Amino acid sequence: MIGKLIRFMRKRNKLSQKQLADYLQIANCTLSHYEVESRGVSFGDMVRIAEACDFSVRFVDNKTNEVFELSDMKRKDV
Repeated sequence: MIGKLIRFMRKRNKLSQKQLADYLQIANCTLSHYEVESRGVSFGDMVRIAEACDFSVRFVDNKTNEVFELSDMKRKDV
């Protein structure tokens, strides 16, 4: 599922695997492994991929529908 999401974000931005891998400074084969899910992707790398493709990572509290973004993690009340 994560691999399909990575591929979707990359293709949505009309990037080849090589272009995105070069931007992220990772091997093209590493990105390929992420997309076919033969290698797990770390949360940190997933955030970097999302940001490179102009997506954001958000968490939604299903009870309150409150949305938290990674930038919220720096808030003192969290």
